[in-house]
Amino acid sequence: MATLIAVVVFLGGIAAMAFSQLLVEELKAWVPWITHFLIRMAVRRLPHEQRERFTEEWAAHVNDMPGKIGEALRLLLAAHRMRPMLEEGPSPVEEHLGDIIVKEENGQRWILIQAKVPAFSMIKVDLKNLRIVRVPLNPEDVGT
Repeated sequence: MATLIAVVVFLGGIAAMAFSQLLVEELKAWVPWITHFLIRMAVRRLPHEQRERFTEEWAAHVNDMPGKIGEALRLLLAAHRMRPMLEEGPSPVEEHLGDIIVKEENGQRWILIQAKVPAFSMIKVDLKNLRIVRVPLNPEDVGT
């Protein structure tokens, strides 16, 4: 009787192992669809004019991440939090900023922030020493 129980337990273990492997493979096959569905749900929470941009950005972001479903769930939560900010539009500070460029120069990494106001052309932020350098406007750039 003990031998019969051991054989049944052994065969049941093999069957469970085979079934779990099938289940894992099936879940792997569904991951792209699930993440695409979650991204679509997240993007629907955003203002209409922002949806196409965030669909592309978030799809690329999730494809680069190891935990695709978890990352898509985080984007769903982020979309919920972002909606009020996106509907308000840019802040007064953002309206005066132009391009933001990260640049390496002489072994130092800088963030260049180009302003849209005529007082100065750009701000340099030295990331190593955490200092801000104001770059004055060139006389020939006045009026642009």
